[in-house]
Amino acid sequence: MPTGADGVLTATWRLEAAAVSLEVLGSAWSSAVVEVRIVRLVAGESDVPVRGADRVPAVGGYWAGSDHEQPLGSSVTYQAIGYTAAGAAVLSSMVTVSTEGAPHGIWLKAAGRPNLTVRTTGRASDGPVSQTQGGVYDVIGGTGVAVASVAGVNASTYSLVVSSEDAGVEASIRALLSTTRVILVQDCGHDVIEPGWYYVSQVSRAPRDPHYLLPGRVHTLSLTRTGVPAGGGQGVIGWSYAAVATTYASYAALKAARSSYFNLVRGA
Repeated sequence: MPTGADGVLTATWRLEAAAVSLEVLGSAWSSAVVEVRIVRLVAGESDVPVRGADRVPAVGGYWAGSDHEQPLGSSVTYQAIGYTAAGAAVLSSMVTVSTEGAPHGIWLKAAGRPNLTVRTTGRASDGPVSQTQGGVYDVIGGTGVAVASVAGVNASTYSLVVSSEDAGVEASIRALLSTTRVILVQDCGHDVIEPGWYYVSQVSRAPRDPHYLLPGRVHTLSLTRTGVPAGGGQGVIGWSYAAVATTYASYAALKAARSSYFNLVRGA
């Protein structure tokens, strides 16, 4: 659970969810801040704000959330930037966390929806395939002579086969794909598909693998490589209002147990 030298930012690798929990301690800022932005830094990649933490309100300078879109099997650095009421930026110390050790499988994730993440078993049955834009055309008056015209290359496509080990995983796959068809695919230990964002153009389901190589129900996903989707964050790993309602019998009981929203989310 690395914490920055100034005590502002803490990053915790949650391998069971293939995500990083992030906490900003308001009392550790050198100046009073009212908004927070958290930036993810990965070697060889552009620095990007964590989804759902791009200059968001931070009461008292406190904020708690998570990042589930970070690369797996890597070293990831985070930095918090606080903004005062006057708009001045205050930088925190950087925190680096290792994202090694996530359970093997094909992780499927939705942008900004960490609680829809699901780990499947699978293999890529086909791909990558990329089609050329253009064609071959006969030359006028030239018998047996043709000229190729290339305008570009279409995005790579894949056919990815994944399976659910039990009814819970099956339900999670269905919930993910019924919510979005643009997903982050992260291959941990299977080495069958490049990690990245994909558009799911088609899904087919079978009762089980006819060759008995994969357990449970089999899903074949037709994928096209795409870019990072826009949008904000909606939720924190392991936390939901439904879980809170189940845990606490009343709002009074909730307030007695958790003194602030920050502490409530931290206790997810």
